[in-house]
Amino acid sequence: MPPDPAEAGLRVSRNEVPGVPTEMFTVHRGGAGGAKEIVYCGFGTRGAVAAKFAAYWTKSHAGAAPAWVPEDVPLEELVRYDVVAEGTPFQQAVWAALRKVGAGETTTYGALAAAAGRPAAARAVGSAMNRNPVSYFIPCHRVVRQGGGAAAWAYGWGCEVKRQLLTAEGVTQASLDARHGGAKRTRLPASESEAPASGALVQKRKRKK
Repeated sequence: MPPDPAEAGLRVSRNEVPGVPTEMFTVHRGGAGGAKEIVYCGFGTRGAVAAKFAAYWTKSHAGAAPAWVPEDVPLEELVRYDVVAEGTPFQQAVWAALRKVGAGETTTYGALAAAAGRPAAARAVGSAMNRNPVSYFIPCHRVVRQGGGAAAWAYGWGCEVKRQLLTAEGVTQASLDARHGGAKRTRLPASESEAPASGALVQKRKRKK
């Protein structure tokens, strides 16, 4: 039997990111010492995000995901919550580096690999992006392939959502193509959006099966 949602302490907030038509759903809970934590985030319909969350929770926690209890929290408050994500030490290093990439900036897989101490591990960075459960708060939409092009828009929640997020932050296809000829992080024109990275990243080792 799935755990009681009230006991699990999981809440879901429906939010609109400024300038982004697609809705965002964030799963959050109370943490140790009164802290508040984000454990999952996704874009799309409530049903689509719920299905992906259930698959993620079942795989990472070896048990059925509890039902959601709706509790909307303003986005400006959510960005101050701690972010919880389980991963290997390398994935944690990649996510920590990515949290430093603000709105209006983009980076490449190669640059993140170097920042995490493994310059030749760009492919492993891609794997870390795929395993990121809190996509907006560890902003993998700001990671693009070196050289730009259509592949720059690849994203776990769909290329259109990534396009919406980056466009809202002042990033265009032309600016990506012009500025990402190398693996160096490029600052693009600032927008009204703020980097969702003021809460702490709570690092947790990946569970052993």
